[in-house]
Amino acid sequence: MREVWLENNPRMLQAAALLALVFLLVGGGALLRYWSADSPVGRVAGISLLSGAILGGLLIAAMWRIPRLAFDGRHLLAYVQGTTPIRVPIEIVECFLMGQGPALLPGEKHARTETTTLVIKLSDRAEEWSHHAVDYRLAAWCDSYITIRGTWTEPLNLAVVRRLNERLLEAQRKLPQQMAS
Repeated sequence: MREVWLENNPRMLQAAALLALVFLLVGGGALLRYWSADSPVGRVAGISLLSGAILGGLLIAAMWRIPRLAFDGRHLLAYVQGTTPIRVPIEIVECFLMGQGPALLPGEKHARTETTTLVIKLSDRAEEWSHHAVDYRLAAWCDSYITIRGTWTEPLNLAVVRRLNERLLEAQRKLPQQMAS
């Protein structure tokens, strides 16, 4: 069973859910209005909007269940490349830090927009974990640092970083006990 350490961005998901609801209402209204009329275009438009809204809603619901970071008792689960986590051994995670970096939002007006980042420092001795391919919009993984963009996480602040470091310390303290069992 996984323990969620860092949630996905609820603001983005709420905005997407609201948009899906609008499409659902418009599609349902169009379908009701044109169902009995001699307008196959209206029916097709209503069905298309409803179908898109339902599929979008299912996708949003699935994304809501995916955190950015979780812990499974032995590994830090980093969801930085889609729906399958990268399982990082918890003993090589040294600490969590707060940083700042590009938001990588679409559009010219956001070209210089920055966001708060969560930096995960991994042990330099674990060379096999120094680099990993990730979705560049979500994170960067280079030189034993995983940098997660705050654009795609719950709001980041010092309290969140402190909580993550406390959980890391607790998890690492339990490791020798788990290995002995």
